[in-house]
Amino acid sequence: MKKIISAILALTLILSLMLTAVSCNEILDDLVADMDTQDVNNGTQHGEATASDGETESESLSFDEETDIGTLDEDNHNTDEVSNETASEENSTQVESTFEDISGTDFGTTEETTMHLCDDDDNNHICDSCDKKISFCIDENLDHYCEYCGVKISECIDVKATDHICDICFEEYFECTDINIPDHICDGCGKRDYNCVDDGSDNECDVCGFSFKINRDKETCYIYQGNNMEKNVIIPKYFNGYFVVGIGDNAYEESRNIESVLLHDGITYIGAKAFKKCTNLNSINLPDNLISIGDEAFYMCNKITEINLSDSITSIGAYAFLSCYRLNSIDIPSGVTHLNEYTFSGCTGAKSLNIPDSIVSIGDYALERLSGVTEIVIPDSVVSIGKGAFNFNTMLKTLIIGNSVRDIGEEAFYLCEKIEELVIPNSVTNIENYAFGELRNLTTLTILGDITSMGKEVFSGCSSLTSVTFDEGITVIGEKMFLRSSKLESIVIPDGVIEIRKNALQGSGIKYVSIPNSVEKIEEGAFSSCRNLTSIFIPDSVRLIGTDIFYGCNSLESINVPFLGETFENSKALYYLFSENLYLSAIPLTLNHVIIRGGKIPENAFESAEFLESITLGDAITAIEVGAFDECISLNSIYYLGDESQWKDAFNLDISTLPENITVYYYSEIEPTQEGDYWRYVDGTPHPW
Repeated sequence: MKKIISAILALTLILSLMLTAVSCNEILDDLVADMDTQDVNNGTQHGEATASDGETESESLSFDEETDIGTLDEDNHNTDEVSNETASEENSTQVESTFEDISGTDFGTTEETTMHLCDDDDNNHICDSCDKKISFCIDENLDHYCEYCGVKISECIDVKATDHICDICFEEYFECTDINIPDHICDGCGKRDYNCVDDGSDNECDVCGFSFKINRDKETCYIYQGNNMEKNVIIPKYFNGYFVVGIGDNAYEESRNIESVLLHDGITYIGAKAFKKCTNLNSINLPDNLISIGDEAFYMCNKITEINLSDSITSIGAYAFLSCYRLNSIDIPSGVTHLNEYTFSGCTGAKSLNIPDSIVSIGDYALERLSGVTEIVIPDSVVSIGKGAFNFNTMLKTLIIGNSVRDIGEEAFYLCEKIEELVIPNSVTNIENYAFGELRNLTTLTILGDITSMGKEVFSGCSSLTSVTFDEGITVIGEKMFLRSSKLESIVIPDGVIEIRKNALQGSGIKYVSIPNSVEKIEEGAFSSCRNLTSIFIPDSVRLIGTDIFYGCNSLESINVPFLGETFENSKALYYLFSENLYLSAIPLTLNHVIIRGGKIPENAFESAEFLESITLGDAITAIEVGAFDECISLNSIYYLGDESQWKDAFNLDISTLPENITVYYYSEIEPTQEGDYWRYVDGTPHPW
């Protein structure tokens, strides 16, 4: 009986042992199954606990590769982990104790039950004992490399999910993660999540509605269409794992609700019209890595007061900041070489302007209407200044033009009326129409350039101009160049000038003008309406004289011309120089003496010159036609630069046929001993002996 009882007890112990082993295996299997399920849901495995001192311990964490961290319930996770470990240790202890109690007892043939850790001698993440997958890498050295297989552990792990600090290497964990994707709010720390996600296939964020387009590199994307209903726009860093590098054309055009825009550092370009007419936009940060800003990108964003343009920018499009009239300063990046047309036009609130020495050309109207800027320095790097580039900068007082500028475009500085002094550097060869027109406070002008091309009205309307200095090298006095420069009393045209063009000094205040022997052509109206001009000398080098060159010169007392008319061969009456139309009676009442050094004196040459008292004829006169001096009711003296025999040989004109009131005098340097009428110069004026 005792043997039977002993056998029954032994059998009971064996059955108890087997049941305990089965229970332990079931618990471990459940743990593995739970961890596998978590892996499937979260997509990526990041860490694994290790086994040490004979204790079996298995922990795992799972995170999404596309986001940085998973949503974790810390309390539940830690509680489950402690419970599982406790249960495992209790069962293991129970099994070991039971085996110790019955060791050495022979129960016959039984199936051996083995508790083992997974071994991976082949380093392939496959258990050598059970051939199961070992799912997690182990990073004991905190270097983001698995100590088990050497595979790169690519992401930081933030188990706490609240501090953005990696629990493995303690580096900053840079990105928020919004697993539930309902609100762009990080499930860990509650901060704004800058990443967009599209669960569908329309390339539109399921949270904010931004539309994206993938770039050709298949790694980056840009915003194609933003949400124009938002007030404070935050540009995401990623969309479905694609890095956002740009804002597309028209993305937020006329989004009048937008008040602020936050761009991340990875944005490299802003497309054409991206924020055009966002009239309530008052704040935007332009990242340090930005490269280009498209045409009209911020056109009429008239509430922006500050804009930070980093030196990484190499291109700013046309009209980019047109009419941003609250912008308080303009600092052009050193990476830009060309300013496009209307780039900062109409930024009337700007108080300062900085042009870097990287700029080579300034486009049409690029910096016009900066009515708050008082000083502009154009660096030596600039070669060309476009049409209207700085016009209507009405408060500009100081202008310095760099020594490399060659071309100054039409109306470039038109109506910069506060400028008082101006120097045109010797590099300038071309100045176009109205370039410095209406500089009403300009008093001193120095032109150093070898200007070969001169437009019209370059300095017209400079009504305070009193001094003009030319450097030798200028070849043209342009059309209406000093039109209405009413305070300019004298001008010395430099040697080398070939042409004085139409109305060049019309309406100026000159009393005296010096014309060099290099001048070959004086066009119509060149000195018209110079009401203070009293005398003028035109040199023999001049081959063509236009009509009306002295029209409106109401104070003119004497003129000295190489011929009377258009050319030496094509003689005209005196009134041609004053008005092409005889009936305008444009010869001034003050004109009392005319010197004509050569050419032909035509019939009625001095018709309507009612107050002309004397005429000097040079020895280069080729002919005097009959009736040349008719109707000269005030003419009493003709001074001929020759003797009586020369007069008779040269002219088929008997002096007896002249009006009775006219006396012809012949030139003699010394007092003549013979009878007759002779004259000489006294202080440059002819006087009878």
